[in-house]
Amino acid sequence: MSEFDFYAWIGLPLIIMVCRVADVTLGTMRIILVTKGYRKVAPIAGFFEVLIWIFVMTQVIKHVDNIACYFGWAAGFATGVYIGSWIESKIALGVVIIRMIIGNSAEELIAGLKAGGFSVTYVEGTGSKGPVKVLYTVTQRKLQNNAVKIIRDHNPAVLYTIEDLKSAHQDFLGVPTTGSMRRVGKWK
Repeated sequence: MSEFDFYAWIGLPLIIMVCRVADVTLGTMRIILVTKGYRKVAPIAGFFEVLIWIFVMTQVIKHVDNIACYFGWAAGFATGVYIGSWIESKIALGVVIIRMIIGNSAEELIAGLKAGGFSVTYVEGTGSKGPVKVLYTVTQRKLQNNAVKIIRDHNPAVLYTIEDLKSAHQDFLGVPTTGSMRRVGKWK
């Protein structure tokens, strides 16, 4: 009976898994960076992503007869997607527009949003059941939960939607241009 090869069946698959976690996390972040407009940082992530991928692929090909390496590859991929998405949600890149449709008085909600540091634009409209006000606020994505808390505190029945913005122009909504939106902290 032959001796169990710990490195081949445990060590190497774990190394492959950890490396796949790293390269897939970088790949997820690279895609998110490109879609959010951070095109200068994305190639750096891509460079390291591919460098790690080449190393891992070489190991898998060298040990093509070791099925444990395949499981390490798959587990690393799945974990990397999860971790990349989790990291992105924590750093919350980008800008969102929050649209609120309210059928009753909107003054308290508008005052609450303004007191919370959010700019608000509203227009009168007509909904299926009569007059409504449609409110808009543009904010950094990392601040959207603050805005949603204010919305829910002031009017739990309000219909609101949140959409990612590619850019916003300062002349219209009084918010910084796209380049300034990338700063950490509140807008000045």
